Amino acid sequence: MKGRIVERDHTDRIIEKIDRELKPEPLRRTMLEKLDECALSAKFELDGTPFNTHPQAAGILFHRAMAEILRTMMRQGEQEIPSQEAVEILYEAARQRDVPPAERVRCSWRDLALVRLGVVKCVTDNRFSIEKIVSIEERLTVPIVYVDDQGEIVTREISGQPDVLLAELADTAVILDWKLTWALPPERKTPTDHDQQFGSHVSYEGYFQQRFYALVVMRTYPQIQRVRLREYYPLRGKVRVATVTRERLEHIEREMALLVYEHDRLVREQGPWRPSPGKHCGYCRAPIKCPLTPEEKAEGAIISNEMAERYAAEREVADEVRKRRTEALKVWVKNHGPVKIKASKERREIGWRIGPSGGKNFGPYVPDSGDVRLERDPDLEARMRASNREVEEMRRRAATG
Repeated sequence: MKGRIVERDHTDRIIEKIDRELKPEPLRRTMLEKLDECALSAKFELDGTPFNTHPQAAGILFHRAMAEILRTMMRQGEQEIPSQEAVEILYEAARQRDVPPAERVRCSWRDLALVRLGVVKCVTDNRFSIEKIVSIEERLTVPIVYVDDQGEIVTREISGQPDVLLAELADTAVILDWKLTWALPPERKTPTDHDQQFGSHVSYEGYFQQRFYALVVMRTYPQIQRVRLREYYPLRGKVRVATVTRERLEHIEREMALLVYEHDRLVREQGPWRPSPGKHCGYCRAPIKCPLTPEEKAEGAIISNEMAERYAAEREVADEVRKRRTEALKVWVKNHGPVKIKASKERREIGWRIGPSGGKNFGPYVPDSGDVRLERDPDLEARMRASNREVEEMRRRAATG
């Protein structure tokens, strides 16, 4: 009997393996977003980590608490909720009684206080249109089709879980995305058409999110003609909005198919998982494993608070050095003329110059360029000519002995 049980268990495992190979798990937005940024970062995502940082844990608890707060308001049919009741819901969410052990997080007191502040500001600063809510943290899954290297059509599923999905109009959906951070993305005083089309005025993470969610929402709800990503920063009380319309869906879907194809090929061939440096390096889950140096990571070089403090101190020193060197150079240039700067592509100098508008500036420039006129100092030129005559006279006397 024992042998039969072992044999059956072995058979079940084989069947499960075949099922996974024939119908793999849907690719999640977070995985595809990592791959879009950096193949090596996607490999780290596949490998997983046995920990969460305190800021990550705070974000997870905040999302869970706000989801339950909105569900409570929907059950009560209310657009507002007392802040104390919202905080009680937060504390209950922080107990994580119904959360599987593998998904539980540990949040420090300092970060839990930040979560509490975010929850209180959310419920006191807003009235929620609960009648427009379609779903809360509901996973949406849609198929993506690509052609593999053998010419076969492959159908894969991708999935995303918006924080809140709302129906603003009959043909417009809104994705509400919580951002528990003090930092705000840059905002132009007058948003351009490019901003609306590409979401350049949402956060750095928002660009991929808005296009991904537009795809899964429009594919799930054919009547939807536009999807708005509304990033909400409760700590600041600010909102960033970007819109994707259905006419852009064809390109988004084809680009997503390329990304899914790349994922499957990397997994099948086991790499190469090459790193791609950039701003996203600052969000990497395993920065120590990355072979890139801080200089190669450029704007994503900082991976810790200690490193950030060191960079800040170095910047202060660099500013002071620049200030002192500039003052010293001004004196030298006044007495001896412009100073050559070593450059690989073109001849450059640093000194005083007069630009097209007639303004006088001190700094580097390309000499004899059409749009810059160098300022002449008659007194300096006279002194230099006199000095040259004096040197020639000394040489003549030395030669005649």
